[in-house]
Amino acid sequence: MRDGLFSREPRAWAATRARGVVLVGAVAAVTGALAPQHAGQGWRSAVLATLGVAVVLFGAGWLVALRRSTRTLLAGRVLLGLAAAAAAAAGVTETALGSLPFGVGLVAVAIAVAVFAALLPRFLAQVD
Repeated sequence: MRDGLFSREPRAWAATRARGVVLVGAVAAVTGALAPQHAGQGWRSAVLATLGVAVVLFGAGWLVALRRSTRTLLAGRVLLGLAAAAAAAAGVTETALGSLPFGVGLVAVAIAVAVFAALLPRFLAQVD
């Protein structure tokens, strides 16, 4: 059922999607941590690892918030805030040391995650 921008979905589907996000983030974080360090390019591995951590935090925040208590909503928002901070850190590092457009894009992702955290109760209202 559609309701404007949001669609209703079963909580189990939302939780499965959040677990998948955590898994993808963990793979990215491990890949960044284990990537070979080329001369002068080690910071790129750090950016990838930081992005992986941000994705794990995002998925974990959504998964925790799906439990729908006041305490888990707060914990979910904290995890989403940490995800936004990690994405912003990766974006600033990428902007300073590498690609301006990619870095600015990462900062935009950080802003989007922060907005998601602010609208979290609205998103949770769409999960059955």
